[in-house]
Amino acid sequence: MTVAAEDDVDYLEILLEPGQVDSLPIEPDRARAIVDELFALAAQERARTAEYRPGFHCWRCPRVSVCPRHPSLSGEAPPNKTPSVTISKSTLSHLGQCPRRVAWKALIHVPTPGDDEFGGTALAMGIGFHAAIATALLDDDPDGVIEAHAHGLPPSERADFLGLWDAHRQLAESESHPVGVTKTELPIGCTAPAPTPSGHHAVTMLGIADAAGREADGTPAVIEHRTTVARELPFLEQELYAVAGALAVGADHIAVHHHWLRAPLEEACTRRVFSGDDLAEARQRLVEAATEIASWSREDATSAPHRVGPWCEWCPYKALCEQHRG
Repeated sequence: MTVAAEDDVDYLEILLEPGQVDSLPIEPDRARAIVDELFALAAQERARTAEYRPGFHCWRCPRVSVCPRHPSLSGEAPPNKTPSVTISKSTLSHLGQCPRRVAWKALIHVPTPGDDEFGGTALAMGIGFHAAIATALLDDDPDGVIEAHAHGLPPSERADFLGLWDAHRQLAESESHPVGVTKTELPIGCTAPAPTPSGHHAVTMLGIADAAGREADGTPAVIEHRTTVARELPFLEQELYAVAGALAVGADHIAVHHHWLRAPLEEACTRRVFSGDDLAEARQRLVEAATEIASWSREDATSAPHRVGPWCEWCPYKALCEQHRG
């Protein structure tokens, strides 16, 4: 039998001989029903009727750059077989410090000695609190959810955990532009076209917003909860949330909130509204970042330049990078 193969679909033919597999008895009527079901699935219009569900599986998807959930900033999906890179917002945040760290993480995939190690008590606290508040914000008994998550923690950690929740509640009650949260841990992203001398590339930037909803006047909003003492906005994080969020809901303006839960109440919210020129400028900055990322070579790990600075002290590639700075 001859079939016409689609360009972007891989086919695998497997030939088996008796004895290589175990026979599974099945009733003929049941077998026919299964075959009919499989043919029905094959006949569906996958591209037009499928429901796109973003999540961690997006990282392994070979078609993430053409997925409608990560819309292209050019307005058109990249052509098939366009070279692409997928990068997280946390990795993207290092681009303003050292391009080589970004290249080795997202493009070259250089392993680091500490990849399998956990990040200690502070990181564990942050991860645990983010999981708790994501559930609490959508629950009818948010205080009960937080108490349940705090149960069993050592006294000092429990006090800190509940203190972060109290800080959130005080901010929610006093904020000048409170957000009615409708989603938590929302996967969000976009794909930036990246023209290079060797041709066009695509860079898909992905993140997970802690919360999303609308302000009282209907302005769509994205919220990022911060549990660290430092209050430095990550490089391009606001721009990514603004552009991807506005595209996701078809809005011409959007507010991006950063809630610093260890800051004094009067300084606990950083809010920026993107509209018109702001969104256009944010798009341009993302495209420029994508173009820089696409210019690096996958075969030459030193093609991305390094920048020495205080950030080197905490870089997982510090020792390796120092050996290849010539």
